[in-house]
Amino acid sequence: MKIIDAFWDTRNLGVRCAELVFSVGESIPASNDLKTALAGYEYIAAKVPAGNTEIADFLQREGFTFAECSIGFEHDLGSIGDDELASHQMRMTHRLARDGEEEYILGRIEQGLFCTDRIYLDPFFRHELAARRYVEWLKDELARGAQLYDVFFDNAKVGFFSYKEIEEGVSYPFLIGLYPENRGRHLSANLVSESLLLSRERGCHLSRTVVSSNNIAIIKAQEAAGSRIYRIHYVLTKHQ
Repeated sequence: MKIIDAFWDTRNLGVRCAELVFSVGESIPASNDLKTALAGYEYIAAKVPAGNTEIADFLQREGFTFAECSIGFEHDLGSIGDDELASHQMRMTHRLARDGEEEYILGRIEQGLFCTDRIYLDPFFRHELAARRYVEWLKDELARGAQLYDVFFDNAKVGFFSYKEIEEGVSYPFLIGLYPENRGRHLSANLVSESLLLSRERGCHLSRTVVSSNNIAIIKAQEAAGSRIYRIHYVLTKHQ
């Protein structure tokens, strides 16, 4: 059991936050030890490897509520052929966000673009806080060297994705967003594919990302793009 002081969420949500992370095969902690370790925190998100129902049940007895599953997807980039690359880029392209375009994307996120995460769905938090959390997270990532890309379909801007590399040869596209006015056009899988193509262009052999089980659309998009699940965590939360 590892307790992380989630200072970034404390800043964004206005309550003292912690993450409680369990490892595969870990046993149930003592109730008093857990209470002592979490004293002073107001919002806790616990992450438990899927299949460890004993710890999940224990946490629920301790007042935690199931919020979502955190699903890790990965894609073997060697499976993307040159013909697929060429045909895809005939209609959809990506471009590094230019001056002013980053602010435009941040503004769209702040309007409430993402509405399936555990913060947005938690009645304790205002929807504006959930949007602000994404904005501040993305700003932090950009300051650490991540990049933001506009995505175009038939030369019209339809969405965006953020990009970083978490280790040599492994990309991590995140916050993949399709603008609401383009929903219903079956572009979500193409948007995911665009982030995978950039990863391949950068010389990566593997791409990984994490999505919420509450976001059915992105799960379907990842699967349609050829990504496969490599891990799942239960996420349970508690206010105290």
